[in-house]
Amino acid sequence: MSLNGRSLAAHTSYTLHTTCHVARIRPLIFTGIRGVIMEISPNNSITFGPLSGSGPRSSFTDVNLPNPVVQATVILTGFNVAFSPADGDHHLGDLDVRLSAAPPSGSSVRVTATYGLRDWTDNWDDRYEGTIFFTVIGE
Repeated sequence: MSLNGRSLAAHTSYTLHTTCHVARIRPLIFTGIRGVIMEISPNNSITFGPLSGSGPRSSFTDVNLPNPVVQATVILTGFNVAFSPADGDHHLGDLDVRLSAAPPSGSSVRVTATYGLRDWTDNWDDRYEGTIFFTVIGE
């Protein structure tokens, strides 16, 4: 596997991270359309401790928005994933990062992150860990 022409085989840690510092957005109100206030909860994360023997794995957290919402979306803003340091150098075989948001309950939104990292052996025998960063937007 390569990234911009460089091999990823020598790397054991992969990072993507962006930030969002907006607390609330009020869209323009057009004639005949009721304005909607978007609630935003930036800078959330789910951490996965070291594990081997299975994958991908899932974990969830409940994110509380400032006000009740009727629908919500979760946006991936970054990740920091790696094979655990004690396991040495590995070739990247598969990286799986997914996010989903359940229907809101008042101002609470349950976010589920799924994460898996393995080398080219097609099994989950190497220890891996990581953190998935995300923002929740609701209306």
